[in-house]
Amino acid sequence: MALVGAEDTLTPPMLARTIAEGVADGVCVELPHAGHLASLEQPHAFTQALSAFLGRLS
Repeated sequence: MALVGAEDTLTPPMLARTIAEGVADGVCVELPHAGHLASLEQPHAFTQALSAFLGRLS
């Protein structure tokens, strides 16, 4: 899973999507109104996205 802030300039969303596409069953989630520190800038959205991803794993 690639979790990226929509406003991240260090690891832009386009790069995160490319990384996710290179991994089997890769997923890229883009968090709006967040930069490189998405987990600190949008903690609720980050936790929701991560929890949803982990919930799909078996």
